[in-house]
Amino acid sequence: MKASWRPVFYRVEVLISALCALLFSFQVYAQDTEVARKKCVEFGFKDKTASHESCVKQLLQSTGGGKAPSKPAAAPAAPAVSPMQREDKFWDDAKAAGNKEAFEAYLESYPNGAYAGLARANIQRFVEAAESERKTLVQVPPSDQARATSGSTAEANYQRAVQLATPNNSTRDDTEAVRLFRTAAEQGHSGAQAWLGFMYQNGRGGLAKDDAEAVRLYRLAANHGDAVGQSRLGVLFASGLGGLVKDDAEAVRLYRLSANQGNAQGQAFLGYMYSVGRGGLVKDDAEAVRLYRLAANQGSAYAQLNLGSIYEAGLGSLNKDDAEAVRLYRLSANQGNAQAQSRLGYLFATGQGGLSMDETEAGRLFRLSANQGNASAQSNLGYMYSAGRGGLVKDDAEAVRLYRLSANQGNAQGQAHLGSAYEQGRGGLSKNVAEAVKLFRLAAAQGNTTAKARLLALGITP
Repeated sequence: MKASWRPVFYRVEVLISALCALLFSFQVYAQDTEVARKKCVEFGFKDKTASHESCVKQLLQSTGGGKAPSKPAAAPAAPAVSPMQREDKFWDDAKAAGNKEAFEAYLESYPNGAYAGLARANIQRFVEAAESERKTLVQVPPSDQARATSGSTAEANYQRAVQLATPNNSTRDDTEAVRLFRTAAEQGHSGAQAWLGFMYQNGRGGLAKDDAEAVRLYRLAANHGDAVGQSRLGVLFASGLGGLVKDDAEAVRLYRLSANQGNAQGQAFLGYMYSVGRGGLVKDDAEAVRLYRLAANQGSAYAQLNLGSIYEAGLGSLNKDDAEAVRLYRLSANQGNAQAQSRLGYLFATGQGGLSMDETEAGRLFRLSANQGNASAQSNLGYMYSAGRGGLVKDDAEAVRLYRLSANQGNAQGQAHLGSAYEQGRGGLSKNVAEAVKLFRLAAAQGNTTAKARLLALGITP
């Protein structure tokens, strides 16, 4: 009888042990659930809502809460810091660092942690930002960065500077234009680089004249495909300025690049190289005329002047046409081209090119040109002062001043006129035959017939 009850007692003992283990599991679950509920409220989830319950469930799953232990065991001594507190500290440190590596380190330690979703979202944000930056750099090549967006600050500065630097503008302000061009140029705007180079080349806007700096800026612009930069750099190669070795072939290459983009200056200068057969080109008046015409139709004063000269002389494939020559000279002169003003003034002074003689208009045009330093106009205006023509009061001193300016530039006519003034002692000069002979020789060497005649009159063989 006693022996038959042993199995029953044993089973009861096992059942009681299982019930105790289950009770212990429920206590742990309740404790974890309460902690999770408080934590979710801290996260901003309102208590007893669907989102709050979902948060509690996620926290319990990430910490293993609610699972009964595999077997009853004595509760271990409570650690000084709980696992959840350690995870919270790790997460706070990752947020404070604020970089992709910190969030990746958190995920490595807590792949299913309470903040795993937030960590992955932050990592994805860093990945997308890096990819966006990479695509921007790939899609916008350096040569186009200057004009990437028409509404950019660089473009706005450039457009405003062009307005301020344009001649005959009532609001012209070269100093402010230089400041704006520099700002845009430093942002990579090729048009601003070319313009700033022009300001250095001409010493405008408070800048000291600096051909070397102009070359540097033109080269930057040209390397970005800027047609203006290409043509202006070509001019400096053709003239050997700015520390460059004179190189007509390189000038032609740059002019062609510019002309192929439709730039009027590039077309006009390439036309000139064809007209004289420089830079490895075979002289070709027909090609010169074609390029001059393209540029003249875009308003190039230089092209209008040269095309007018070809019409006046009847060169190449063009028949002599004085009326067309005068029309082109006038267009060029009205844009302030000193050579066109001088040539048109000569035609008015002599009544050539289909024009009626008008010495007053001739004097006006000579003055405009002479004030820009044109040596031929200086000599002609000096002659009008010496003779008191064109409405001018006779003034030998002013005539001598203008002759000297012209002669100092190597102009044969100016040298001959100044020589005559020394020979006769006019315009405030003491009579000086030796100085006169020296000037006559210089002019005669250039073929001036007046100077040759004076030398012969003085018994000197030219």
